[in-house]
Amino acid sequence: MNTKIRSKIKDIFLPLQMAENLARKKFILSIILAILEARKIQLHEIYLHIESEAN
Repeated sequence: MNTKIRSKIKDIFLPLQMAENLARKKFILSIILAILEARKIQLHEIYLHIESEAN
């Protein structure tokens, strides 16, 4: 997923009241992005996407 699409998704989801804590918002957003990027929607695949962004 290119950076322009990722930034638009972040612009949509970050203002929502998913969580009050910024770290939790970013975590939820990273899960959503991982689900959108993963072809196989499995917890292991989502975990790999999240870990690759953290590094």
